[in-house]
Amino acid sequence: MSTNHRELSSYMWSITHSIEELQKIENDSEEINALIEFSPVERSIFQFDEKYLKESNDNLESYKWLYCLENDLRDKIRTALADEPNWIDDPSFATMKKNVEENKRKESEAKILLRDPDILTYLTLGELKEIVTRKWKKFEDNGIFREQRYIERILTDINKARIVLAHNSKLQKLDAEQLMLNLQYYGQQN
Repeated sequence: MSTNHRELSSYMWSITHSIEELQKIENDSEEINALIEFSPVERSIFQFDEKYLKESNDNLESYKWLYCLENDLRDKIRTALADEPNWIDDPSFATMKKNVEENKRKESEAKILLRDPDILTYLTLGELKEIVTRKWKKFEDNGIFREQRYIERILTDINKARIVLAHNSKLQKLDAEQLMLNLQYYGQQN
């Protein structure tokens, strides 16, 4: 297992462990306060309605799996396009390239929240899906995905859930279950 995979595995274990602990005490804010000593700034988090704290906790599991999916997809794209390091210079990716450059420029000027310089970290799940679609032959030839329409549908459905979460809205129980099912289908495409 590579160092990155070990670190991610350890990180994901920590998140899951933390989620389990929070779920045990989620309705008792006094117990939460007793567990952690907060600075005045940190304590301000409790200004939010408990409803939102609970909803955010409900979304954590889905967010965790979306994080893993997007980064796994980025790795698959790197593998598929390993022999095309300048793939983004293809005219069909001109808009995507312009958006990446603009985002890098803005972040560089702001000097905060700088991402990894890798182009793929600046792309949304929808844009990552677009790369898979446009460069399908590379994915098929490298044995990364087997069926184009199938993976496109799965990624489209997953992206719908991602959009809900990215806009800090509660993912409904049935939608969270559908997301988990689609993530399983995604895994079966390898």
